[in-house]
Amino acid sequence: TVIFCMIILILVSITVYYVFGYESGYDLIVKLIFSYLMFAFCRIFLNIKNKSLSFVADISFFVFLAHGYFIGALLIIYSKLGEFESLWQTLIFLLLSALGVTIFILVSYFLLKFILRNKSKYLIGV
Repeated sequence: TVIFCMIILILVSITVYYVFGYESGYDLIVKLIFSYLMFAFCRIFLNIKNKSLSFVADISFFVFLAHGYFIGALLIIYSKLGEFESLWQTLIFLLLSALGVTIFILVSYFLLKFILRNKSKYLIGV
């Protein structure tokens, strides 16, 4: 259910980016609303140990710090590619970008956790 909520959040964010543009403040409002709704939905499951939500909570600090670097790299790539000709090209690029950033963040998290072992909490917060 958490993964479903995250997918919905990503799809709505992509739609907001396409409709209002990349420099829009609407995406923050949408993310706040959906985050609140996701938390309210998951509150029902607080008595049950939710492993995926616990993992997201554990790495949230690292994601907050690291995602900006990956998004910055994607913005450089996007500026080199120029404008896309169709909505589908834009949506595919944004979906692949979101997937790519997620994968790079997870790989870098586990790599840093493996390399730094006990000292990892100073750099990645866990």
